[in-house]
Amino acid sequence: MKRAVFLQGFEVDLDAEIAWYQERGQGLGVAFAGAVEAGIESVIGWPEATAEVREGVRRKWLARFQHALVYRQEGDEIIFIGIQHGAQDFQSWLEKRPKA
Repeated sequence: MKRAVFLQGFEVDLDAEIAWYQERGQGLGVAFAGAVEAGIESVIGWPEATAEVREGVRRKWLARFQHALVYRQEGDEIIFIGIQHGAQDFQSWLEKRPKA
């Protein structure tokens, strides 16, 4: 079984997006968190199901939301880098992420 590792930037993204959605409508933040959780479970179960968007880096788009989980696989670990909004340029977004 793969082990999930979450970089600090991932948690910052998650908290910010949940808060943003919660301000937009009752229950949207909870729905977003649920979509993230389902996406994480999918990635852990099938980490190679999505195409690489950069060497070693993959994106899993969330159901219902314009966001993707960005991650890489290293051995038995799935390292979740962050949550990218679909309107953001991927390369620019990735370059600004904390390195770990």
